[in-house]
Amino acid sequence: MKKFRYNKLLLFFVLVGLIGALFISFERHVVEVKNHTVDLAIDYEGLLELAEREGLPPETVLADAKEAGITSLAVYETTFTKLNKNGKASAIAGAELLARYHAGSLDTSWRALVDAGEVKGSEVYVVGHDPLTYREVKEDLYRRLGDDRVRTLTVAGEEILAVKAHYESFLKMNLGMPTDEMQAVNAAGFKVLARPSDYQNCTPEDVQAVFARLDGIDISEIVFSGTQSLGSPKALQTTIDEMKARDIPLGLIEATTQLQFYKQDGMEEIAKGIGYDRIARLYAIPKDEQPKLKIADAIERWSNTDAERNIRIDLFHIYDKPSPNMSLYDTNMMYFKGVHDKLADNGYSFGQAGTFTDYHAPRWARAFVMIGLSAAVVLYLSLVIRALNRRKHLQFALFILFALCSAVPILMGTGAKIRVLAALASANVFPALAVVLWLDCIRRLQSVKKKCLSIVSLIVFGFAALLVTGALSYIGAAYLSASLADTKYFLEFDIFRGIKLTFVLPLEDKAFSRELWEMATEDPVIFPEGLGIVPWMVPGGKEIADASVRLLEKYRAIVWAHHGLFVCGDDFDEAFGLMDTVEKASEICVKVLSMGGKRQTIPKEGFLQLAKDFKIDLNTAFLD
Repeated sequence: MKKFRYNKLLLFFVLVGLIGALFISFERHVVEVKNHTVDLAIDYEGLLELAEREGLPPETVLADAKEAGITSLAVYETTFTKLNKNGKASAIAGAELLARYHAGSLDTSWRALVDAGEVKGSEVYVVGHDPLTYREVKEDLYRRLGDDRVRTLTVAGEEILAVKAHYESFLKMNLGMPTDEMQAVNAAGFKVLARPSDYQNCTPEDVQAVFARLDGIDISEIVFSGTQSLGSPKALQTTIDEMKARDIPLGLIEATTQLQFYKQDGMEEIAKGIGYDRIARLYAIPKDEQPKLKIADAIERWSNTDAERNIRIDLFHIYDKPSPNMSLYDTNMMYFKGVHDKLADNGYSFGQAGTFTDYHAPRWARAFVMIGLSAAVVLYLSLVIRALNRRKHLQFALFILFALCSAVPILMGTGAKIRVLAALASANVFPALAVVLWLDCIRRLQSVKKKCLSIVSLIVFGFAALLVTGALSYIGAAYLSASLADTKYFLEFDIFRGIKLTFVLPLEDKAFSRELWEMATEDPVIFPEGLGIVPWMVPGGKEIADASVRLLEKYRAIVWAHHGLFVCGDDFDEAFGLMDTVEKASEICVKVLSMGGKRQTIPKEGFLQLAKDFKIDLNTAFLD
């Protein structure tokens, strides 16, 4: 092709799409700017432990933590491990009581119970020393274990509980949210980050009992403990109703892979039920990682985390060891204040975690984006397919077809998959257009009548070309952002799934390829050579570029670990089809692994038969 012909009408529709994309981007900016409130939280028990280790009154530590910027304290359900320690209730093993009886050291009142045969070595006996605590423990034990495992006795005129339970397990058993701790947190000037757990065979009445105990408490957010959300699996609607009635946000814990969330049964149902505008993302630096971080590095981690991943609940752990020339107490207070001041400098405010407005871009704007993207795709095809460049009627026909197939579902309120495909197309088409334009500029420069251009002219020409090509790439970014602009993507309920596999599969070409081949029969047919894997490298540098080029000599698809997927083909359809197949295989693989792995698979002989029947050059080295 001696000369590129740029279809002006297609360029016009690209600009129309850009208007829609910029409108959505502006609305998205407004939504994100409004969500700038961060909840700085730490475990209540963590601060009490710090006070104990430093020999300080708890009141002093709480006051200094508040001064340092902490806004909420996380309160977990009580256990007898805690109650035995704080003296508000005691759990005594029946075997211990019997041992004291035989040793002659048992109190007279208890001896009477033993003589009456009421004390059994296989039971645990609960004695209350604080009326409120005893009442709440009694209520929760009956609710969790039932009447057949809990009974009341009397010792010296005081009621006690006899519980059929294994003693060591009983000490760790969750016994409901402690009202006294939550009241103490509020009295110290903090909000409560509530961490309730689920009941076994949870009923609506169990859920209501949990929320009844939260009444009158200033709650910042609820973040469920354990692998199940409160109410799972049959009482989730009650949880939804109770949270909506109290307008309490739900905190979801970011997974250790920093992709989506720590899995809790019922989590997505509750999030959908209360509305995505009442969801906040929580992050905590792993306990085994934090000691390796200097205070300054940890502070920078929080700054980047909140800005880049929309984290709005920062859950701290105390440092177990002091920094050089500092006490443990001063180390932690400096840590809290450092994070607070850094975030404040970045424009954040502090309090109950900010949540995103439940945002959905206007249909007309999204339709504009789809129309503009359709024009961009056809424009790109017209520049790389020689036969299409001079046939405007075919270009218009393709444009109308693509526009109708993408815009109509959007206008009808559907098209979630189309939006994902639009984002992928935006990420690829516009940079490709930029490259084509750059090559066209170079060719035009070479066609100048062998006249040497001055250095200034060359610099101006290069700068202008760079500016234009860069602008095209940024237009692609605007299209991509607009395609995925809604609250579910802000919160990472929806993300590209293929990247997940780089966290669970060996970063080896053979292992990765074989695993995906086994997901569907068509996979080895579509990419018989397999996949190339680039280990994690800093993106955008020469190192990752060189590694990618080497792999592209053998593979048409490569995976950048923890980053993304790159594919190439003889034409757009081939490349897009390959990308879609790898993505589908990745999604199936993620689901299979999450369910415990494969029970059966395609044998080696099956792959060889596929290669023979479909006449494909299968990479047999990956079969052994």
